[in-house]
Amino acid sequence: MNLGNTFMRAIALSPAHFLLGNSIGMIIVTSLRSRTWWRNLRVEQTASFTIGGKRMNVRGQVVEDATAVANALMDLFRANPRYARHS
Repeated sequence: MNLGNTFMRAIALSPAHFLLGNSIGMIIVTSLRSRTWWRNLRVEQTASFTIGGKRMNVRGQVVEDATAVANALMDLFRANPRYARHS
């Protein structure tokens, strides 16, 4: 883990998490291959997601079908219009 990631993780998991706001989250995946974490999602690996000082257990899913990806993004943008500005 590089210095920047170590710093962000320390803040996100501390009482000072408010400094990051609610727009920056952190995903922690336990993996044998930390540099290829996305491959672990193919076997529905569980992870923890922390945002705004709240930690949740999550499960990732790889979506490779272009139409399904486009539909999921449109649903995300409809629910959170501000995200569409940055896409």
